[in-house]
Amino acid sequence: MNPVDIAAACSPWAQHSVSEKVLGFGGALILALALPPLPALPLLLVIVLFAAAQAQVRWRLYLGLVLAPFGFILLGMWPLIINLTTSGFVVVEGGLGHAAVVAGRSLVGMSITMLYALTTPIAAQLTWARRIGVPESLVVVSMHIYRFSSLLYRQSQAMWSAQARRLGHSSWRRCVRSAADQAANLFLAAFQRAQRLQEGLELRADSAAAAVYGTFTPARPRCLALILIGLAAVTAASLIPFAW
Repeated sequence: MNPVDIAAACSPWAQHSVSEKVLGFGGALILALALPPLPALPLLLVIVLFAAAQAQVRWRLYLGLVLAPFGFILLGMWPLIINLTTSGFVVVEGGLGHAAVVAGRSLVGMSITMLYALTTPIAAQLTWARRIGVPESLVVVSMHIYRFSSLLYRQSQAMWSAQARRLGHSSWRRCVRSAADQAANLFLAAFQRAQRLQEGLELRADSAAAAVYGTFTPARPRCLALILIGLAAVTAASLIPFAW
């Protein structure tokens, strides 16, 4: 199991209904994308951090999961600020404000998504998807993608450990070369495993034979009502100042 799966299985919120978490996190994600950035984004970020504290997440793992993709987003936002023309580099009018809004929405959105991943085991999500009527073929494909990614994660760990034992990380140059070799070998291994997985799915008669069994926790009407009230309060607090 990777660290995200372990954290989700050990979370105090792991036994809570998936419907409640989908409504809460999904609704907050929609508000982060749809509402005006101020004061919606700071308000949602405070609520998400408070929820993370209540869920007792490992802060080092949580911040790493949020900030790692956020770094790529920051690198890709330069075209919003600077434009290359025939006269050279030109600062885009209003680009800095636009980039700040994009960065804020991305940060809050990833914080919500990663908190959902750290509090909801994949087995509970697959069981919930079956109970709400998601087609079995989609559930099976999702399950195999999850297993496929877990196998690649374990294989990459084994490859990295083997390189370290052969002194492949003894210097910066060797570390870069080892990382390149690992990426190339893992790329080929991914295609080989994907081909074997496809052949296995084609030969399998019953797609439900590989089903993951998990407990289904029904949603509590009181909790759903409180979540809806909270989302409505955030919407009102964001739109009323904007209307004035």
